[in-house]
Amino acid sequence: MAARTRRRRKSARSRRRRGSRKPAEKPAAKSVKIVRYHMNGCEACNVSKEAWDDFCNNPPPNVEHEAIEEANIPPTAGIKAFPTYIVFVNGKEVKRQVGAIRDSAEITQLLQG
Repeated sequence: MAARTRRRRKSARSRRRRGSRKPAEKPAAKSVKIVRYHMNGCEACNVSKEAWDDFCNNPPPNVEHEAIEEANIPPTAGIKAFPTYIVFVNGKEVKRQVGAIRDSAEITQLLQG
């Protein structure tokens, strides 16, 4: 008997042309934003203002920041006390801190942890 060589059928995957694969997509860059909700005349807000100003003068790279006064807060924000700091990543709330922050390093820690 003559030796037969068996040929395997190529699967759909192996039949693909090598050049037809799509290049790997890069993950979208994270959009990070911190928002400070405050009220004029609030003692804790006044204590936190200096730390917030220091943070805003030297923010980490790729971090947006915004301060919103009580009169401009939408009812859907769910703010119950002042000051409130909310961190958003790609538009979704990931962390919330209520109360006075005395140092800009605490705000930076809030973004990291």
